[in-house]
Amino acid sequence: MMTHQGLKFPFSPFFFEGGEMLVVFDLDGTLTPYRQGSTGPWEAKLLPGVAEKCEELRHHGVMLAIASNQSSRRPRSEIVAHLIWARRAIGARCVRWSTTPGRRKPAPAMILEIMQALGVSPSETLFVGDQESDRQAAESAGVRFAWASEFFG
Repeated sequence: MMTHQGLKFPFSPFFFEGGEMLVVFDLDGTLTPYRQGSTGPWEAKLLPGVAEKCEELRHHGVMLAIASNQSSRRPRSEIVAHLIWARRAIGARCVRWSTTPGRRKPAPAMILEIMQALGVSPSETLFVGDQESDRQAAESAGVRFAWASEFFG
């Protein structure tokens, strides 16, 4: 476990000039309880330790974002409402989601769009997730990856 500016990381910290960096999170199973098949009911609650870690990161100038695969069987209005709640719950600056196979993780599209929107390079970005498709998306986007269990553990 590495420490930088009072923060503990399960990886070597890679802060850039100005002390900022970007952490992009998967949603289900990373920030919020996992939903079976992405069609189960949403719970408006964060997993243990998520709120505190996100507050600590924001306090240290780290930008937060969410990249989430969603089911096309769910009404768009429900998806948007839940993602607005999640964005506010962690203080994320940007959210991207997709139901389209070519844009869904493991494709890197959502991560790349977030970095472009926030003006951050791959070397300044970490993606945190709980699935192999999250790790693959991070690799394809050229960003570092951390498993949610280690990042929040």
